[in-house]
Amino acid sequence: MGPGTRVVARPIVLDAVAAAACPVKTRHAYECAGDPEVEAADARVGQAEREHQRAAFVADVLARWAALVPDAVDLRPVEDPAAREAATLAAMRGRSRLIIGPALPADPGGHRSGAPEALLLAGGPAAERAGGLAAERANGPAAARADGRPVYRPVLVRWHRVLRGLRLADPAEGAEPVATVEAVPERPWAATLARPDRRDAVPVERGLRLESRLADFLQLAHHHRLLAAAGFAGEPWGAVISTDEPADAAGSPALTWIELDRPVVPVADHDSGVQPSGSGRHLEPLLRRADVELARRVAIADAVRGGTVDPRAVVEPVVVDECRSCPWWSACRSELDPDDLSLRLARGRLDRSEVIALRERRVRTVAELASADLSTLLPTYLPAVAHRPDAESRLRTLARRARMLVRGEPIERETTGPIHVPAAALEIDLDIETSAGGRIYLWGFEIDDGGAARYVAFSRFAELDDAGELELAREALRWLRDRVEGAAASGPGGDGVRVYHYSGYEVAMIDALAARAPGDELLGWARTYARTEFVDLLEIVQANFFGAAGLGLKQIAVTAGFRWRDSEPGGLNSQLWFDDALHADDPGRRDAARRRVLAYNEDDVRATARLRGWLRAQ
Repeated sequence: MGPGTRVVARPIVLDAVAAAACPVKTRHAYECAGDPEVEAADARVGQAEREHQRAAFVADVLARWAALVPDAVDLRPVEDPAAREAATLAAMRGRSRLIIGPALPADPGGHRSGAPEALLLAGGPAAERAGGLAAERANGPAAARADGRPVYRPVLVRWHRVLRGLRLADPAEGAEPVATVEAVPERPWAATLARPDRRDAVPVERGLRLESRLADFLQLAHHHRLLAAAGFAGEPWGAVISTDEPADAAGSPALTWIELDRPVVPVADHDSGVQPSGSGRHLEPLLRRADVELARRVAIADAVRGGTVDPRAVVEPVVVDECRSCPWWSACRSELDPDDLSLRLARGRLDRSEVIALRERRVRTVAELASADLSTLLPTYLPAVAHRPDAESRLRTLARRARMLVRGEPIERETTGPIHVPAAALEIDLDIETSAGGRIYLWGFEIDDGGAARYVAFSRFAELDDAGELELAREALRWLRDRVEGAAASGPGGDGVRVYHYSGYEVAMIDALAARAPGDELLGWARTYARTEFVDLLEIVQANFFGAAGLGLKQIAVTAGFRWRDSEPGGLNSQLWFDDALHADDPGRRDAARRRVLAYNEDDVRATARLRGWLRAQ
């Protein structure tokens, strides 16, 4: 390299995940910080099983779709990135109806690369078969470009829900309103795999899960931009196949069509340089928000990759849900004050922009928030977080939690007088354990008939399928029904049987099991009995107490004087122990993990029993 030669840095190119993920990940990836290490226990818990379940869902969806489109092009077997990109371009130029596993050409000028699960040709034969208005919706004015090139739309496959459910009355007696498939009888925004081209926008009254699933929608916008750069985009639409309601009676998953240039994302006015509105917030299209978020991450990468600036001055870590499984967590954790707000206050956690707004106003720690004068803080804080209409109530609640932590008070009573807890002659406490894949493998009961309480467990330490999970449930619920019928046969004068649990999870899971086996007499009995005779202690606690760290069983039972035998009790950890009980190489380790899970579950039901007595004594 001769004198005066200018070194041109390679363009920063981010894929769709990086462009929508935590910006601190981009910082770590471009600074000289070594390789990421997964050190946090939470990052390991059940992750392999969850990834297996996710991959299985994606593979099943794509296999179903390919079977419905005989001439679909499946590029997943093509391992070489360059070859896959070339094959994707060839398939698009050849107007293939469905391209599975594509790799879009990178756009260095736009700083993007990406590979959605699928690309769908707009206005294909499926749309033509639909006819009438459906065909008009499907084809649209941009089904073919002016230059004659075909139009493709990106499709993502996600193993979670992306839509908010509507609340409608359940016809079951006395049931609370629940979300139902019939919530929106006409669903032109949801399409089947066989007829995927219906593409009205998701109705406002249904709504996208923008707070929890925004990254999915930003990734769709990212891929649309890549298609545009390659010359294969029309009107900005994309689809997500998720675990929301099936599209047809056969249970085929639905495509949810999303209009990417419709304003749906709440943004503070100052965050995008628009004219101030009366509310201080406005709605931005997903495309615009994706562009803004990408630009921020590109600026971060550009600032830190030369190693001449302090990366912490570019962007600071904020604890968010992503951190639990992030490979960079240990690096971020080392930069945080032990009293950092986002680190210590997980319950009702503020989002990234709210935390940053507080830091800019010199409120970084729990102690600083506890002593802050909110009447002075709020006038400048609220305009900075105008994207959240509930920002003031969220901050006041968090400040209350901070003051409680500083005082060392985990809970506060909000009512006076005795606390009513329904009683029975036979009282049974229930807690279930599920694998990372959501299978119930353990039903634990603590039964107290006035004598010595005893623990009864029904378990399967095995990889359960639908049939195995139902078989175990029937075994446990048959035992429960025998107790109930035995108490009824003992004659009048008793107060019957009550089953106590903490949170609605047990009832919801029994409901789901019964729904999977319609006509099953035992499960039908259990569903009715759970709705009428189960007592959710969490509801009683929530009606009477406020918790600094929330009102989870681990927090409230400790206040009631209970201690778990395990030093690391928790549902996520129990999933790790269950995985060890099944898959550890050492038989001794498998047996120890099995005993640990059973002891943990026994302590959970004993904690529920202790809490029940403590509540009655207040």
